[in-house]
Amino acid sequence: KSLIYKKNFPVPHIGWNNLQIKTANHQFLKDLTINDNFYFTHSYFVEISEKIDTLIKTTYGKNNFTSLIVKDNMYGTQFHPEKSGKKGLKILRNFINLWHMTIITKDAIEGKKFPVKEYYLNLNLSYFLNF
Repeated sequence: KSLIYKKNFPVPHIGWNNLQIKTANHQFLKDLTINDNFYFTHSYFVEISEKIDTLIKTTYGKNNFTSLIVKDNMYGTQFHPEKSGKKGLKILRNFINLWHMTIITKDAIEGKKFPVKEYYLNLNLSYFLNF
């Protein structure tokens, strides 16, 4: 869906914006707050079905859109964590820690065979929903 233009809120949405955290206790959001700003550059957003957990929403002018989603072991962001400074690196670190916590199990430590659960991070929500 295309962003709606509003005076002082041009489209494309390019720049810094804060996040409205909906699920604060998720490991992916560890050490993040609503005052943290992330870098966006987009003209479109995806309307999310109820089958996918929305962790974060963002408001830009008249637009209120999902900016971070999770479904099972797949995560997607509307913003660019790689361009969002220290807080963006924190999101990426949290993602790596999710994967790391999954494979470091008692069985792994004891050298037994264990299933590895893979995690996927997509930095563009429109591609995420085509899985």
